[in-house]
Amino acid sequence: MSEIYKKEITTTQIIDYLKCDKCGYETPFILAIDNWCVVNGENYCRKCQKKHKVGWYENKTNKLS
Repeated sequence: MSEIYKKEITTTQIIDYLKCDKCGYETPFILAIDNWCVVNGENYCRKCQKKHKVGWYENKTNKLS
């Protein structure tokens, strides 16, 4: 699982970042809350969720009893 790491944007601004374990895409942690998922300890960006069919794009079956 990718760790959250700090990245220096300017000499006075340091932001927490997160990296997708599948494609390496980086995003500020604050923007990853609604778009990323963690499955089996791996981080997935939205594009990789769709490609690997996990998270928002997981094939879900709803069975009513």
